[in-house]
Amino acid sequence: GAMVAAGAGIALWRLPRVATGAAVTFLVGVTATMHDFWNADEDDKSGERLAFFGNLAMLGGALVFLREAYK
Repeated sequence: GAMVAAGAGIALWRLPRVATGAAVTFLVGVTATMHDFWNADEDDKSGERLAFFGNLAMLGGALVFLREAYK
């Protein structure tokens, strides 16, 4: 729910500071807790690592949009 609302707000550029701030907050909180590949079993490690770095990439994009929202 939170990422869908944040993504829609970013895509439509409605309340961009709130939308991008929500995306950044969500990704910071979720990335390390949900995708902790360092604690995963050997079979799951690769998938969790991929998801972790995918979330980091999305976090980087959200930070760029957050910077643009404050211009």
